[in-house]
Amino acid sequence: MRFWLLFMLCAACAAQTMPDAPSAVSRSEPAHFFTFRTWSQPALKPDKKCWAIFLGTHALAWTALAMANHRQESWGSEAPALAAVTGLDVVLFKFGSPSLASGPPIYAAVHYLRAR
Repeated sequence: MRFWLLFMLCAACAAQTMPDAPSAVSRSEPAHFFTFRTWSQPALKPDKKCWAIFLGTHALAWTALAMANHRQESWGSEAPALAAVTGLDVVLFKFGSPSLASGPPIYAAVHYLRAR
């Protein structure tokens, strides 16, 4: 009973601070790092910080691949895979969210740096 009362009290407090409806992304304003797009909205126009994060994470992944090429990984199998990830991330970056396009290159960089 106490848990239910505490839950209802927290839900009532949270409901007062939540906005009525999410605002739509317009074409004139730039998208920030945690901006998400729905299917009915136009493509995102990420700001300069988003582009810097996107290019930095992908440069890190390609640099890690170049370093791992001398160890265990080979260009013939890994470069096309990383190129496909980069291409899909560009699409996700423009039509999904810039924050979602940063995870795969970070994972690839960790994978290639751990290859020995």
